[in-house]
Amino acid sequence: MNSTFVDSSDAKEKHRAKWWRRSSEQGRIICDLCPRECSLSEGDRGFCFVRQNQGDEMVLTTYGLSTGFCVDPIEKKPLAHFYPGTSVLSFGTAGCNLGCKFCQNWSISKSREITDLSDSAGPDEIAERAFQLGCRSVAFTYNDPIIWAEYAIDCAKACRERGLKAVAVTAGYIHPEARRDFFGAMDAANVDLKAFTEEFYQRLTLSHLGPVLDTIKWLKQESEVWFELTNLVIPEENDSPDEIRKMSDWIYENIGPDVPVHFSAFHPDFRLRNRPRTPEATLVRSREIALEAGLRYVYVGNVNDQKRQSTFCPGCGTCVIERNWHQLGQYRIQDGACAHCGYQIAGHFDADGPGNWGRKRMPVRISQISNSQDKPDKVSTKVAGKKMSPSSSGSSGASSTTLSKNRSQEKPGASVGNEQALIVKTAAELVRDAVKRGPEEAQQVIDAPSSLPETIGRQTVFGIFVSLKKQGQLRACIGNYGKPSRISDSLKAAAVRSATADPRFPPIQLDELPDLEMEVWLLHSPERVVEQGEDRVRTIEVGKHGLIINRDSSRGLLLPGVAIEHRMNSRQFLESVCRKAQLPTESWMENNTDLYLFEGVCLKGPVQEAISEQISSRESELLVAVRQKWAEILDNKAGSPLPVMAEDHRVAGVLMTLRKGDNKRIWSRISPKAPISFCDTVKSITEQGPEVFPELGIHQSSDLFHWQLQVIILSRPMFCVAPVGGMGLMMDPSRDALLVEKASSRGLVLPPHSDRKEMFTEACQSAGLDPSDVSVRAWTFQCARVSESSRHVSHTPLRDSDKANQTNRPPEKTGRPEPTRQMRPAVKAGQFYPSDAVELRDMVGRMIPQQGQGQAPWPAIMVPHAGLRFSGKIAGLTFSRTRIPDRVIVIGPKHTVQGEPWAIEPHSRWSIPGGSIANDMELAQTLEERISGWQFDDAAHQNEHAIEVELPFLHALAPKSGVVGVAIGRTSLEQCIQFGEQLAEILASMDPRPLLVISSDMHHFAPEAENRRLDKLAIDAMLQLNPQLLYETVRNNRITMCGVLPAVIVMETLRRLNQLSKIEITGYSTSADTTGDKSSVVGYCGMLLGG
Repeated sequence: MNSTFVDSSDAKEKHRAKWWRRSSEQGRIICDLCPRECSLSEGDRGFCFVRQNQGDEMVLTTYGLSTGFCVDPIEKKPLAHFYPGTSVLSFGTAGCNLGCKFCQNWSISKSREITDLSDSAGPDEIAERAFQLGCRSVAFTYNDPIIWAEYAIDCAKACRERGLKAVAVTAGYIHPEARRDFFGAMDAANVDLKAFTEEFYQRLTLSHLGPVLDTIKWLKQESEVWFELTNLVIPEENDSPDEIRKMSDWIYENIGPDVPVHFSAFHPDFRLRNRPRTPEATLVRSREIALEAGLRYVYVGNVNDQKRQSTFCPGCGTCVIERNWHQLGQYRIQDGACAHCGYQIAGHFDADGPGNWGRKRMPVRISQISNSQDKPDKVSTKVAGKKMSPSSSGSSGASSTTLSKNRSQEKPGASVGNEQALIVKTAAELVRDAVKRGPEEAQQVIDAPSSLPETIGRQTVFGIFVSLKKQGQLRACIGNYGKPSRISDSLKAAAVRSATADPRFPPIQLDELPDLEMEVWLLHSPERVVEQGEDRVRTIEVGKHGLIINRDSSRGLLLPGVAIEHRMNSRQFLESVCRKAQLPTESWMENNTDLYLFEGVCLKGPVQEAISEQISSRESELLVAVRQKWAEILDNKAGSPLPVMAEDHRVAGVLMTLRKGDNKRIWSRISPKAPISFCDTVKSITEQGPEVFPELGIHQSSDLFHWQLQVIILSRPMFCVAPVGGMGLMMDPSRDALLVEKASSRGLVLPPHSDRKEMFTEACQSAGLDPSDVSVRAWTFQCARVSESSRHVSHTPLRDSDKANQTNRPPEKTGRPEPTRQMRPAVKAGQFYPSDAVELRDMVGRMIPQQGQGQAPWPAIMVPHAGLRFSGKIAGLTFSRTRIPDRVIVIGPKHTVQGEPWAIEPHSRWSIPGGSIANDMELAQTLEERISGWQFDDAAHQNEHAIEVELPFLHALAPKSGVVGVAIGRTSLEQCIQFGEQLAEILASMDPRPLLVISSDMHHFAPEAENRRLDKLAIDAMLQLNPQLLYETVRNNRITMCGVLPAVIVMETLRRLNQLSKIEITGYSTSADTTGDKSSVVGYCGMLLGG
């Protein structure tokens, strides 16, 4: 195919296009941009409508035209791993080369009136405007930029000259020849993989699936573009679990596990209005299927689901980027890696942390570009999208724009005085009430009488703003200003609307209330700035003054605290208020711009009181009922049930103490990851209490009178990243409790304490842990104490004897799964192996040699766990060479973030299509009791495939054997050696001993030659019979052998049993042997271990 290449810069009047050729038919040309290859006569337009035959040449009719510009968070594109938190200038043109009946931007993509819809903007203007706005990148979006590739490429080049990134949001429907040029100009892309069937693409998009898949594979294999995938999940069209599973498998096998995938909710639009909105449960199910397939970063979109929009480390499960819609919360990435465990997180991240744009959308007009002659030629990475970002503080819906022009307004702080706390309390009550009622009933809160005393409420202010923040990041801010109004009226409107109606954010949710801090700004003393030009800079006193700017219909306000919070000088403050008003940053200097100063009193406080302030007499009454219940039991009475509390609390931990002098007993349940019911926990402890009464000398109800009953409540847990020596602990040691843990050891220290580092050391020492150990995890909590007659925050640390009851023992079993009699379902059937029983039996039968070298009593084997079509032959051969005893322990890697890090499957049987196999519960119980940190946990195994994939072979060869499954998450070499030592101690006394099965694939996703080289390094290390050498070889060479930790544990176990004298390889292959694709493969190896 010979395409005519015409540089659009040669034509100023009409923008001649690239990627076209003359047809063999007279007077026609053929477009080579996308697979449609439209053949056009003079005046004809292509399917996209924007490429036209003019004078026997292809012309791009939309070059330099746009349907609108807006500054968005980069997360909205969506891109979750490309400079998180930064701002991106987004724009599009019109038209599209697909015909999606469900198009969500149909007014743009289906437009046939581009001159009516568009503004004019050249590449240099766009790049300069993005630079002025402090954006990190520019996104070509709203309609597919492929159809206006020449314009997008020129804009991308202009952006790069200024240090900005270029982002394409595209369906990927492009010819290979154009693909190289288009994506060669891009830094990042989000590709819309609309479905995974050709029927869907033809019927609903009028295109084909194949070219899209080719583009995705090309991006992975041939480019350096960072890209993420989006799938719009449409009910009854592309939402079947089977289609999602096939798509996820294809992504895993062709792209790898590290590409982020976004499942987005559909809403009825354009020509597909007969389908409902996507249920959130469908998105959750799709995400779970993708995670099961091995994808590491999977998100849901267009729904409010903070957990499933956040990024979790595949190595340790820590939340490394917390997201609430497009607002970032906690951020735990350092140098591109998890700050807790060091696992490299895929993506592009700034070294100095995330951006601070938040979730705002800010429409802008490129025509307002500044004419300043002092614009820099380039912008550094640190500046773009971060330091120059417009302030997060702001407002909408000002009640009036009539501004006072003198300082006659009384300062409210002077008269309110000590009663300011009542304003904060009232505002918090208004926010809570509005959130509980919801946006639909918010007006009722505004209409209700004010609870402020009349002496305060009747005072007048120039304006009031209520700002809500979460972990220092703006969550909502609404206010009113412009003319004097009563505090009571303005406060109600500002607080309620901030909670429910800030257009930049979704309404506040109930579960967010404990994490919110509030600022109430009382504005006073407005004054118009009469100075002009540069003289206006000198009128501003940073930290004292807020700013209001008015020009034509544009206006903006920034509170006095904004300049302090963002460390602005007076000039930067002026430029920021211009950005807030969507004006050029130099507008403050111009004579036709009105500028006002004002002052403000800032009142701060929590939206919802800490747990210590929430505790009411009901909790004290509950403890009285506990004592009464115990007394009745001691007196051999049936006893009455504990009272049901009208409002329970979800807490992170409960410690109940029964004390008489130095004699005491502590019961506890601490669950920092999953909140627990205060009432249910107290009731559970109440049932346990009488078991220890005899050893405490309590034999009758009168004996209880001498004992004091108290409860310590832990709330609002905060995980601490890498707290080596106590560094990095974000806590107040005078008020917060500290828990440290590693494997089965825990240490808890209660406040008060003078120094957080000393507190950390004390907690580690009480648990027998080394404070310098990087694998020690830490949690901080708010701490409160309740007694039968009073309530107050605990400021008494545990004594040594108290700590002994909290440390050097496994984590509390209360609240975690115990062994169960239920059947574990075959969750990977139909994905890693056939779901049909006959088909599975026949496949396994073909993979197990009928005649071979015979079986031998090998103590351990290693088998792969990929889909049976990839690695089943090696697994079948290896199992067939082994004499399988009545007991088998399969130890595999933990591929998911759910559950405990070292988890034993708790179900009594394993289900597979056409049968089941027993779990040896007696052996499983022994492992749980005697190996530090190994716990029964269903969640860790719920979506795990490493063990399940081996079951069909065990069922075929040893159907009566009991199989114990253990999933091993990320841990250290030292911990693996300890596991091996403890496992060897258990097996030493067993005869016959169980077969140990290492479930592991070899290196993942390198070209075949490189993959084989890395696999050989790992295999040679194993053949040296040295588990430490294997671990170091894999780590030092970055070999992604997923089962290296199980292999180290098993090898160490055999070494200590004197059973590791030789290893025999049964087979080796890569996925290329099945697919023929050598560009990105996975290795598989079978081994027999023993001696």
